Amino acid sequence: VENLATAIFSSIHAEGKALLASPVTAHLGALVGQSSDLADLIARHLVRQVAPPSAFATPGVGCSECVASNNINVGAGGPALVSFDQAAYPCFWKAFLGSPAGLRSVVSDLVKVARTDPATTSFIQPVLLFKGFAALETYRVAHSLWLQASDSPSSISSPCPTLCRCHRRVQKDERESNESRSKSNLVHGSGNNGCSLSLFLSALALQSRISELWGIDIHPAATVGNGVMLDHGTGIVIGSTSVIKGDNYILHNVTLGSSGKLSSDPLAKRHPTVGKGVSLGAGATLLGDIEVGDGTVVGACAVLTKSVRARSTVVGVNHVVGGGGGAQKNPKSKL
Repeated sequence: VENLATAIFSSIHAEGKALLASPVTAHLGALVGQSSDLADLIARHLVRQVAPPSAFATPGVGCSECVASNNINVGAGGPALVSFDQAAYPCFWKAFLGSPAGLRSVVSDLVKVARTDPATTSFIQPVLLFKGFAALETYRVAHSLWLQASDSPSSISSPCPTLCRCHRRVQKDERESNESRSKSNLVHGSGNNGCSLSLFLSALALQSRISELWGIDIHPAATVGNGVMLDHGTGIVIGSTSVIKGDNYILHNVTLGSSGKLSSDPLAKRHPTVGKGVSLGAGATLLGDIEVGDGTVVGACAVLTKSVRARSTVVGVNHVVGGGGGAQKNPKSKL
């Protein structure tokens, strides 16, 4: 992964010189020249758009231990527990995006774009110009903050009942599956209620900025695997208990939402699980705790409220026209 990341950055660095020739792109060319590697470039570029110091970096926010320290220790999988204000700075973003888990996600997403989109002729396009890629990598930073807040022992006694429910949801998910933990493998330290709450709010603030800037709404508690392309991106909504397993192609206006049916279980999974290699056409709507089998293609504007087997093709409303042999029974869904 590191070798591939180095090769991608070398390609971008060579092409970046052309950006300096135009006043429209000269600032991007200068950014490429100032960056030391792929993670540094993406971190600098995203922070300029998403989290300028005036937007998030407020002195005194977060726990006193975190605010007093300007150092961020990096473990094997990502950065240590950070405060709300530290999350705004490029050093934290680079620490996560440059960690083994973060870098694998970045490189996998770029390779997916290069292999899937015929309009992409170089890596510099998705890194600097594609809002789907920018939104996805910003979500990955927000997701790492969310998991750190959930891992913090103090989050159990958070003063916000909603965040407590979200914390228990994450705990339940991690007991059932190690997907989220293995993807981030974050190293965390001790904290207090203020630090844990600030991390939750920091993740949600990034979600809000993603929606504001690019019109893409991904809840930081959602699980998105590696190798995902959000093509065009506008109008994509991914709910908090959604799971996207990886190697997925998702077009604009796709919704992974809940059915709207009330449940007595506050920890119930409410959103779809999308298997590996699934393609979701423009305007597709997937509702409820359903499973979409690996390799399935969901057509444009299709509505899916039932689970489907692997390698199915779905059009219209719950209509399977070929492949996996139709919808499968989902004991969790009564739709």
